[in-house]
Amino acid sequence: MQDWHLFKDSRFSLQFRYPPNTPQGYFVNKSESQQDDALRVHFVARDSQELYFEVTKYPAFLAQVEYQQHKADLEKRLDEFRITELKKITWKSLPAYEYSFEWSRGTRSVILFERNGATYRILYDPRSPLNNQVLSTLEWTD
Repeated sequence: MQDWHLFKDSRFSLQFRYPPNTPQGYFVNKSESQQDDALRVHFVARDSQELYFEVTKYPAFLAQVEYQQHKADLEKRLDEFRITELKKITWKSLPAYEYSFEWSRGTRSVILFERNGATYRILYDPRSPLNNQVLSTLEWTD
């Protein structure tokens, strides 16, 4: 992991490391988008299932609101999604929330953190060891 890039952005209260390329040699693409006040950074290995990891910051939402909105959005899509209930967890000694969803082509896990008046959503593919390695490097900077 020493050759991994550091994601650190003053707009986020967290940082983590991610690889420039996957173990199978696929380039990891980083993209950023903003919708309303939500800011999302997305890391994906194109043409590979090795890496799918995103972080979204919702400045005005509580975790329960993000969950309800995301669930409603998933239910509107053409694929049939199976969405778990939101549950409280402890992640690295910090309070958080967790849920997941599955569809015919994949699965995603979601961890929500309420920090400094914002909700952070970490969304990743739990089937990939590389995603779990990225998640393990996540640290809060505040």
